[in-house]
Amino acid sequence: MMPGRIGIAHPHHSLYHAVKKMQIFYLDALTVYDGSKIIGVVSANRLPFVAYEDAVTGIKSRRLVWVRKLVRGAAKKGRYVKVTPLLVMDAAVPLRDVYMKTSDDVVKAIELMREYNVDGIPVVDEENRVAGVVTKTDIVRELARTARLRIERGETVKIEKKEKPKAKPKAQ
Repeated sequence: MMPGRIGIAHPHHSLYHAVKKMQIFYLDALTVYDGSKIIGVVSANRLPFVAYEDAVTGIKSRRLVWVRKLVRGAAKKGRYVKVTPLLVMDAAVPLRDVYMKTSDDVVKAIELMREYNVDGIPVVDEENRVAGVVTKTDIVRELARTARLRIERGETVKIEKKEKPKAKPKAQ
């Protein structure tokens, strides 16, 4: 149900890179993964709400500074300063230790999406390697596909709405 490792972005990728990746592979969200841990999820639905400009400084950017030794064994002498556009980590919804396994049921993905109010949930395989992301669109597409298969087989498709528990009256 989920695309392969294409649904992953590094936190230091530019937002442009993330948006292009989502467009090319028809993804609604990307798992933000730095190589050792899941940082969060960046979704297409939330990108319009990222603050791209600051009232004082104009277009937002990041100033990254790296200090490197120019001579082996010597003191740090040089530095490299780079001004970058907004990065994936600037638009990501933080989800530390929130993920599902490839063997988990889709119901777990739905519950996690509702609990954390996100459009996608990172997925890890059985060896705890990041496999990608499951989005709301993936779930709807899979439900439609299975419903269509059941209809073609002549099975009945029953859709039920869960009743919400009624609120208890407040004690006065």
